[in-house]
Amino acid sequence: MSLRLKDLVREVRGCKTAAEERAVIAKECAAIRTAFKEGKEAYRSRNVNKLVYIYLLGHATEFGQMECIRLMTSESFAEKKAGYLALSLLVDENHEVLTLVENQLKLDLSHRIEHVKTLALCAIANIAGEDMARDLGHEVATFLESNSSNLKKKACLAGLRIVRRVPSMAETFLDKLTNLSSEKNHGVLVAGLTLVTEGLQMEEGESFKAIYTKNIKSYIKILKNLVMPPYPSEYDVQGIADPFLQVKILQLLRVLGTGSKDTSDTMSDILAQVATNTESYTPVGPAILYECVRTIIAIESSPDLRGLAVTILGRFLTSSSSNNIRYVALNTLTRVVDKDSVAVQRHKNTIVDCLKDFDISIRKRALDLIYTLVSSQNIRLLVPDLINYLTFASPNLKGDLTEKICTTAERYAPSMQWHVDTLIKVCILAGAYVPETAVNKLISMVSKSTKEMQGYSTAKLWAEISKGPDTTLLSKEGLLLAALWCVGEFGDLLTAQKPPVVAEDIVTSVTSLLHSTNSPVVKGYALTCLAKTSARFPDIKLLVAPTMEVFQESLDLELQQRAWEYLQLINSDDPTIFKASLDRMPTIESESVVTSYAEEQQHVDPGTASPVVATANPVAVTAGPAAVSTAPQKKDDGGMSFLDDVFGGDGASTATAAPATAPVPAAGGFSIDDIFGGGGGAPVAVPPSQPAVPTFTPPHPLVGKVDVTMENRYFKVVIYSSRPNPIHPHKVLVSAVLANVSTTHITGVELLAAVTRTATLQMHPKEQDSVAPNALLVQNISVHNDANGNAGAKPICMKIRLVFVAGGAKESCEFTVSGIPS
Repeated sequence: MSLRLKDLVREVRGCKTAAEERAVIAKECAAIRTAFKEGKEAYRSRNVNKLVYIYLLGHATEFGQMECIRLMTSESFAEKKAGYLALSLLVDENHEVLTLVENQLKLDLSHRIEHVKTLALCAIANIAGEDMARDLGHEVATFLESNSSNLKKKACLAGLRIVRRVPSMAETFLDKLTNLSSEKNHGVLVAGLTLVTEGLQMEEGESFKAIYTKNIKSYIKILKNLVMPPYPSEYDVQGIADPFLQVKILQLLRVLGTGSKDTSDTMSDILAQVATNTESYTPVGPAILYECVRTIIAIESSPDLRGLAVTILGRFLTSSSSNNIRYVALNTLTRVVDKDSVAVQRHKNTIVDCLKDFDISIRKRALDLIYTLVSSQNIRLLVPDLINYLTFASPNLKGDLTEKICTTAERYAPSMQWHVDTLIKVCILAGAYVPETAVNKLISMVSKSTKEMQGYSTAKLWAEISKGPDTTLLSKEGLLLAALWCVGEFGDLLTAQKPPVVAEDIVTSVTSLLHSTNSPVVKGYALTCLAKTSARFPDIKLLVAPTMEVFQESLDLELQQRAWEYLQLINSDDPTIFKASLDRMPTIESESVVTSYAEEQQHVDPGTASPVVATANPVAVTAGPAAVSTAPQKKDDGGMSFLDDVFGGDGASTATAAPATAPVPAAGGFSIDDIFGGGGGAPVAVPPSQPAVPTFTPPHPLVGKVDVTMENRYFKVVIYSSRPNPIHPHKVLVSAVLANVSTTHITGVELLAAVTRTATLQMHPKEQDSVAPNALLVQNISVHNDANGNAGAKPICMKIRLVFVAGGAKESCEFTVSGIPS
């Protein structure tokens, strides 16, 4: 005979090892199986309860699922309750056994006893799959009109599960909850608001937003009664009236206020009252304040209200001892930066202090936030704080921090000297964590700079490596590579520094470094540095030659060959060949997001400046003012004006991509104004300080000059047009190359396109719908010009909408491609 539940619990607790526990469970499971086979109904309920306990311990209990169903069909309420409890735990929505349960659920939903109905509703809320939700959805919705608060609450919870599994059922439930604001029971309100909020966020529930917006004042009144004294004592939780209901109302207000200025103005006062009257020192206070801040950020709130929200988040950082609250505050501030960076800047010192927190998750969030805050106006203030943090940053964070500093410095550097100084400091402090791209960038900048800047940079690097090859210096490979390269190229400029450096000191220091390091790469750079130094100062050939002779016998083939070749050049009888072979290298070009520095631009006449932004080879787009047609518009636009409304907008917020060459059309000719109804606005020029698009080779020869560039803070988009088959000149392949220029992994990328009525298009499938930082995503579009060959055929225009998810938020932008060859 199997044990009672109490005895089983006592035996399990008495086990000293996991093996003993498994033995007890196995023995009891065998006894339960035997009882099930023998059909002992008197012990069925007790055995099922023990199975629930065994399941909670993590052991297999699949053999008892059918007994749960038998208990559900019992007339005894206690057994039915035990059966429903076991079913909710032991079975999930993917089990085939659920098909046997559905009929019993229908019977219990129509049972005369209310508690039986609630058992069925709870089971649906826990285990309903798509098929069950579709079959029982309408029956569950009828309980929303019940007079019983308990049934309505359970029906809301079951409806939430149904709506999530079958979104098309959202309209059924939303239609029956339009008068939810008149409900007095707080339990029904909390469950109902959860269902309404979920339904309104679905595409199927969009049509009900206007209906619920009409009742927004009722919800505001409920919230005001909870916030303002006197507080209802029966719902008091640590001095706050029903915080659960407050949170649910704030979530509903956030959904209704998003994108609606009028609705946002209606709720502004109550949001301010919640923010000012809720105490943050209680355990439940921060939860309400957090939801209030999220609502303020999401809706069309005023600058003062957003400032209040940021102040609350700043208070979370300074006064809260909970790491969870501080993490949430930093995470939320990162989303606020896009809307109100000025308000976030006021808490810069507090955010920087979070870099010293013991919790690594707090430090990482603070680092991401500071990186988001950096701009050309405050880079001199924020980057030094990040560099100082490098000295005590943990190893698992130093690599990410170093990469962010280098990327930020490259994007917003105010001057060449500041940029060089920053990279040198990073190489000194970060050591082995310096990325190879940063070293290459430093070398490239010195290569392209003026003679004075080359001398300055070389002197700073020489000062670091001339101290002697200690263990700390040898671990900083990036610093050594940059210093050896610069000393080899511009070592002769060191003699003009104060104090001057003599050639013998260079040879001595580099030779000592060469024999101390174990890195083959550093040794190769050092050999080249010595060879080039001997070319700049011929008198020291005799000092360099012995070192080359030693490395002719190196076990590393690359070093052996390099030393032998350099030695032949040093011993060459023709000094012309020696100097020409080791002369300075040509300027090293590197991809850069900085085409000019802000402080250097101040001395350039803006009327004469003509910056050019390098895009993907072979296209170059001039970032100058785009030409706009002044030709009179035709009444017959060929059916192209419909593009204005193809994405539901009037084009006012469309980012227009400027063509590579924008000639002014002749009077009466084709103009982009024909499409947008004479908007009159010039296309947006490409800012010269934005990242360049990585290299992409079109699959077919390019045609025309319709290549355009559009960019924002996440993407740089380059449009190519090519002809796959010259035999069919009316077919053009348009390739949209999307380069992720942010540090965010972007998902859900979708590109929508529409062309004028004279053409048709076909979207090719993408290889993926996500793009990592500094990666490309290509969307190919085939365009067929139906008007080809007709007299007066016009170039094709295309309107493109780009939709994607970045940082958890859905983003979108639009731009227009004009001039696709006809």
